[in-house]
Amino acid sequence: MSHPADIHWSRQFPKPSNTQAMNGKTGMSEGSGIPTINKAKWHRGKLYMCGNWQAGLTPDVPAKMDPNVNWRMWTWNPEEGYRPLIWQGSTALGGDGPDGKLTDFLWLPDGRLVVAGGFIALHNRYGHNYFRLNGIAVFDEKEPTANRWKPLIPSVQHNAPKGGQIQSIAYDPNADELWIVGGFEGFRFDPVKGIKCDQPNVQVYSFRTKTYINMIPGLRGGMGTKVYIDSRTNPSTVYLGGAFKIVGGDGDIKGHGGTGSYSTCFCAYRRDVGFISYPSKGKDIIKHEQILQCAGDLTYFDQARVHDFLVRDNGDIWLVGAFNKEPTPQAQFTQSLVGMLQTKYGLILLAAAALVVMLILSRRVLMARFTSQVLSVVTSLVVIILVSSTPLELVVQTFTLV
Repeated sequence: MSHPADIHWSRQFPKPSNTQAMNGKTGMSEGSGIPTINKAKWHRGKLYMCGNWQAGLTPDVPAKMDPNVNWRMWTWNPEEGYRPLIWQGSTALGGDGPDGKLTDFLWLPDGRLVVAGGFIALHNRYGHNYFRLNGIAVFDEKEPTANRWKPLIPSVQHNAPKGGQIQSIAYDPNADELWIVGGFEGFRFDPVKGIKCDQPNVQVYSFRTKTYINMIPGLRGGMGTKVYIDSRTNPSTVYLGGAFKIVGGDGDIKGHGGTGSYSTCFCAYRRDVGFISYPSKGKDIIKHEQILQCAGDLTYFDQARVHDFLVRDNGDIWLVGAFNKEPTPQAQFTQSLVGMLQTKYGLILLAAAALVVMLILSRRVLMARFTSQVLSVVTSLVVIILVSSTPLELVVQTFTLV
């Protein structure tokens, strides 16, 4: 935990003797469960944290212990210590704020707080309760009534993209828009054009029109984990990170007849340009050696993922996640094989393979052995490809098979 007055990067907070002894100079108590923090941001002299913390204290009566109370969002400052903002309890009144997981939050220019995550219910203690939400809500501390928590838009059933969880949100001051990314289906119907559409994992809400803007084709191949907006450009430049693979166009790559681009785990977007792939040659299915490769570790063995990133003032972009810069051995073999087949040696190899199949099958009369012979030939060809180091050696080994 950092503090503006510190001369060091961080500061040690001692563990309180008990939950009721917590203050601005102590750390967080374990309570009924160790606190987990999903996101922390400094705002107007307070540190705001969202996650899950069974602090064991009731918000109304801090001296009263209740192990069933869960804090979803809370603040800290040196004078007040720890104070809950969103919490849920076991009483008939439930709690205050979203009932479920929170992953991100931000403040709008008018002071309202927007929170996002994986919740479907929203409670106002002594006020209205909302259900069938989809992971996004707004808090207005200036609201004179008890209904300080409300859905983003009045239509609760279409409050946010359906079918998953929101991971990150960001506000664009130039366009007055809210960007939303995560692992969700998105809206599958365009109310303006009256047609079905598919736009997973990214959505944009316009505060000017109070409607969602379609972001077809979305982020294909995986979820989005973070969105960051650089408003120094106009239109703003939106950076997106996650586990996706294809952006832009019709959502499919050029090699499959589509108009999309490879952009594994990271991309950008500008309203006047559209999706911007990284690297810029992402449309080429073969020359993608610069694209982030599978991590190859125990957790992310068969995928690459960007968990977080930093866009510096000088234009450098720092990525944090699970990935390799170089292709995995399987990817290297596939790229080498496909590249070789596009050369004259590759054509010779294909012709030789076809000749081998014809010669071997011509020596066989019993049709019952047709399938086994084909499998045997194919297996032999694969072995030859694996052990051969040059195209010439491939041709020689193939004719030897005859």
